[in-house]
Formats: sequence, C-alpha cells, structure tokens
Amino acid sequence: MPLSIVADDLSKDGWSLLKDFTVATLAFHNDNDPTALYDVVREKTAMFASSISLETLSGDNHDYLAFSDYELRINSFLKPK
Repeated sequence: MPLSIVADDLSKDGWSLLKDFTVATLAFHNDNDPTALYDVVREKTAMFASSISLETLSGDNHDYLAFSDYELRINSFLKPK
C-alpha cells in the first residue's frame, strides 16, 4: 500500500477503510516502520480487517528486497487450508 494512502486517507478515518478488504489479503509490515507504527497497524488490522494476514518483517525502511523470504510467505499464504 503506498505510504500516501496510509498517511493521508487511511488514518484520517480511524483506519475504517480497512473494512474494504473483503478478500484474503497478505500484507507485509516492518516492525520498526517510522510511518505507521507496527503495534498500531497490527491492532487496526485485527479490529477492522480479519481478511488481512499481517506478516512481520524486520527493519525500518521500505526496501523490500528479500524476495526469497516473500516468496516463501506468499506460497504459504496461497496454499489451500
């Protein structure tokens, strides 16, 4: 999700826009993200969007370059349960 959405649109309505996620969704979020605090994102995701599976990443930037790690998590998410 682009940072501008988080900063401008998502948080101004108390994160209620997360209710728009009605299909299974995988989201990656850094545990030390300076824009949207991890604990807040985890709380709001659980509160408004049970369809979002939040995957925790280490770090404080948005250089998501660990593609092999994402691939493992994505494949696990996509496997039928």
